[in-house]
Amino acid sequence: MLAGAVYAIFAATDPNYRTQGSIFAILEGFAFVALLGLGLSVTIIAGELDLSVGSTAAVAGIVAVYASGLGLLPSILIATCGAAVFGLLQGTAIARLQISSLVFTLGTLIGLRGLAFVIAHDATVSVSFANLAFSDTLVRRYWIFSPFSLTTLAAFLIVGTFLGYARYGREVYAIGGARNEARAAGVSVARPIVIAFTISATTAGLAGSLAALKSGAATPDAFGSSLLDAATVALVGGISLYGGRGSVYRVILGALTLRFLIAGLDSRGAQYYIESLATGALLLGVIVVEFAVEQEHAWKRARGLLAIGNRG
Repeated sequence: MLAGAVYAIFAATDPNYRTQGSIFAILEGFAFVALLGLGLSVTIIAGELDLSVGSTAAVAGIVAVYASGLGLLPSILIATCGAAVFGLLQGTAIARLQISSLVFTLGTLIGLRGLAFVIAHDATVSVSFANLAFSDTLVRRYWIFSPFSLTTLAAFLIVGTFLGYARYGREVYAIGGARNEARAAGVSVARPIVIAFTISATTAGLAGSLAALKSGAATPDAFGSSLLDAATVALVGGISLYGGRGSVYRVILGALTLRFLIAGLDSRGAQYYIESLATGALLLGVIVVEFAVEQEHAWKRARGLLAIGNRG
């Protein structure tokens, strides 16, 4: 298990790394990136890709700060539901227009980032002094967990159960693994795409609103590098780039692997660009391994078909 190996290496060389306080801090960082990775994973399973998760989270964070006067839960719900509506519309457009999600979400990535600057008036927006207690609530410690990390784990449970046991959830796997065959079997292609992008935007909105309220402020340029982290989390967690394969529960391990690595580098005083290099190297390594494994499987299938043809 990669996550266990990374943790063991740093824990063996740094006693402070394995304290409850350190693990709590790691899980705080885990909560945000895991939520983004969860939604992105669902779109990859469906054979699509949502590049707009970071921008969605940034807009949701600003909306949550503006709505914070209504209370903690209402502000989170408003931002998250707004993100869900956006995901629904985005998924519907991609499904109906039959346009590449890579191209479409590249456009929304840029558009939403612009929207973030517009609604924030090109400045940092902050929670009012009277509502700063929201930050204390979200970082309140329950052993090694906080409301933020517990919410993330609950989201994994809900999405994982939906994908594994609900009919519409299984359709997401069906169109990702064999879209033409699924269509021939009467499975709607549009519905799973809409569902996948709705889930992706919802989890991004939840992550952005929680992160903003926890810090007490939101900036329009926030989460600019989060797409790289989310993709790393998804692929390290075993989500196949080819679609239709992977368990979202294993994305938890992918997120832990990344956070163990980043926390370990932080504990050694590494510069921020070293962390980016490490994340990029981890992502590239996983892509290369998956490509090699996929090529090996394709070769085995080809040899099997050749053997059947020879026997015939």
